[in-house]
Amino acid sequence: MKAKIIAFGNLQAIGFRTYAKLIAKRLQIKGYAKNRDDGSVEIYANAPKRVIEKFLQRINVKGDKDNILSLHVEATTVYPEGHKNYLAPITWPFPFDIHYGACFSTGTRELIEAKEAQLLILAE
Repeated sequence: MKAKIIAFGNLQAIGFRTYAKLIAKRLQIKGYAKNRDDGSVEIYANAPKRVIEKFLQRINVKGDKDNILSLHVEATTVYPEGHKNYLAPITWPFPFDIHYGACFSTGTRELIEAKEAQLLILAE
């Protein structure tokens, strides 16, 4: 199954993309996550349907929605391949990756992800 997933809530600047990447890598999902201008996060996932369903369950974190440092997924919308709102990505990275919207070196990307992972740990 290939799907475009839009996650809404308190997600940006607190490590949601890194969290999604960790889960996707464990589940061996191809794809990527990227921030959108409206504060949501766009995820492309390519895996068997049951794996994507498991992924959706795992990323559905319900933190304190009133705390800006708490990861909280308000809702997710899934557009499977073939849906009018599904537009296939140019490539399917494997393992799962994060699109930052800028060209960073591998070292810089790893540093960003490490800092985001620290934020997730501190927010627990």
